[in-house]
Amino acid sequence: MSGSVISAMTRIVPPHKGHRAVAESAARPNIKDAPHFYRVTLHLMFQRLLDMKDDVDVLTRQSEQLVNKNEYCKRLLAIGGVGPIGAVLLYATLGSGEAFQSGREFCAYLGLTPKHYSSGGKTKLVGISRDIANKRLRAVLIQGVRAYTNHVSDP
Repeated sequence: MSGSVISAMTRIVPPHKGHRAVAESAARPNIKDAPHFYRVTLHLMFQRLLDMKDDVDVLTRQSEQLVNKNEYCKRLLAIGGVGPIGAVLLYATLGSGEAFQSGREFCAYLGLTPKHYSSGGKTKLVGISRDIANKRLRAVLIQGVRAYTNHVSDP
């Protein structure tokens, strides 16, 4: 792109102003400094942004309704850093919890703690595996812990 087009774009939508500036720019019918292709592209991108926001809102409401209908999911919400999506994923993976002998085994299954082997009275901890069955749950739990610790550590 030429420097004049880039400077025209930054005059229309200042960098780092967020989607509100994009929305206001797309809503203006006569942008004198912007090339026509930029106005059309900006308008399409903004429409997609609004559509995705609507989709996220619908999916969020559905997951919250699912959590409110299930007693186990409600209990899981009480854990710090676990939101509606984490609660549903945890419940889908854990179920009643009978598949795992301990919490440590479940954490090892998720790749959060080292796997534990013992034989003949000797205990051996093997490395943390990232080749796990439910990578999405692991990612959601790690993200929840990060958010929770940032929230707790802020005064």
